[in-house]
Amino acid sequence: GESRRLRRFPDARWALVDTAEADAVERILAREGHFYEVDDERGGEWKFAPVAFGHLRLDGRRPIAENVAELLPLVAEKT
Repeated sequence: GESRRLRRFPDARWALVDTAEADAVERILAREGHFYEVDDERGGEWKFAPVAFGHLRLDGRRPIAENVAELLPLVAEKT
């Protein structure tokens, strides 16, 4: 679980892409053969739990290049 990850990587800096549920569903439906299935019968099986540890939040609606630009200083700091 979460605490095990934090213990195993105590010096890690986390960056997570935050995508609204509606956007995620749209993207999943647009990908043929995607391993997630949007299905009311399965409920929220594919949904992620809230993140309770410190992390850089990257906006899933922003262009990839913008998120990379925000992420690069974090990566450069650790190298």
